[in-house]
Amino acid sequence: MSNISDRTLLLRWIFLVGLMLILFSGWRFVKNRANQDNDPRSNSKVVSLNKDQLAMVEFVKKNPELADEFNNLVKILNTVRGQYVQEKQPEDLLKMAMKGIPEALDPNNMLYMGSDVDEIKKVLGEQNYLGIGVQITEVNKFIFITNVFPDSPSEKAGLQPGDSILKVNGQNVWGMDVVKVVNMIKGEEGTSVSLEIGRSTLQQPFKIVLNRQNVVVVSLDYSVIDKNIGYIKINNCGEETAGRFFAAIDKLRNSQGLMIDLRNNPGGLVSCAQSVLGYFIGIGQPIITVKSRNDEEVVFSSITKGRYPKNIVILINNYSASASEIIAGDLRHYKVATLVGVRTYGKQTVQRFFDLNSGLPIGDLSKTDSDLIISLTVAHYFLPDGTNVSEDGIVPDVEIEQPDDFKLFEYKTARDLQFQKAIEILTAK
Repeated sequence: MSNISDRTLLLRWIFLVGLMLILFSGWRFVKNRANQDNDPRSNSKVVSLNKDQLAMVEFVKKNPELADEFNNLVKILNTVRGQYVQEKQPEDLLKMAMKGIPEALDPNNMLYMGSDVDEIKKVLGEQNYLGIGVQITEVNKFIFITNVFPDSPSEKAGLQPGDSILKVNGQNVWGMDVVKVVNMIKGEEGTSVSLEIGRSTLQQPFKIVLNRQNVVVVSLDYSVIDKNIGYIKINNCGEETAGRFFAAIDKLRNSQGLMIDLRNNPGGLVSCAQSVLGYFIGIGQPIITVKSRNDEEVVFSSITKGRYPKNIVILINNYSASASEIIAGDLRHYKVATLVGVRTYGKQTVQRFFDLNSGLPIGDLSKTDSDLIISLTVAHYFLPDGTNVSEDGIVPDVEIEQPDDFKLFEYKTARDLQFQKAIEILTAK
């Protein structure tokens, strides 16, 4: 590079820095500069840089080996634009590149831009929406149903937790992020959506057409079931869940035992687990140890008062994950509850949302006005006894498999063997 003029070097650095900023921040200040980079006779003025851009210049200067990698990226973008079977705009390709960075780290990271931010707020919160009444998650690029809401089109059609959504209106959804699939399924009331569904007990996928309707989504519901047993179903661990949980507990105080159903619960906020657990084990008890980069450790403890004196059984299955695994694992660790069901999913990672415009973590996702956020794995967690959830999952005290032909609508019926076992345990004490 010694034969290249200083001006050419500066222009090249600016171009490469600009490309990085496009990839990470969506800025476009280097548009149309590519033809100028290798021309030392260019009379164009160098754009002025702000402090973030100057910092990026310094970063690239200190890492000159990255120049070839960025050149390769430009080659990829140009080749895709020129040769791919469908025409793609540069902005779309750059968004794909941006999304690819977090997704390549591990399956739990995701970038949200523009309208995607509003959608992820809805996915994690409680709301009414027009759709088919399912909760979905992404596992190894596949889209799985984790929960089907009562009286929804999906429940009436017989869809079940564990079913995989292969296509929506004929379009393959493998590798898509959850928000995009949610947007494809949702629509105006009375309109229809076609799904292709895979089920582990069937050799071939099947197609189903559902009519969209207003669906009421809550993170928790409760009731009193046979023999005066309190029953709480926690669908996910969101911002509203703890408050709903305490209200439910208050209503169920006179029951002789308590069943908490965490089956098909994909998890959510650690703060939710802290609040729920505190009611049973008391305030200030360690619930997880979080280990971040450089082996830094932080202990999270329960944050509420109280102790529920009744018999408790927790229902779990292989779609119980993350925060729901923390609740189940800790209640057993502190000898508060008996776990019934099958081994849980095993998700040991802690994600945090960051506002990429400010670079700061987001405390309350529902209150952010940022249009560019990232969900990023920042740590792994371990239960108080050192259990590595990702390796072991949570193994129940009493392992009960459901019948091979078990249907979604058979939960809480005589055919729900896990539910019936929980009743047996609670009434025997």
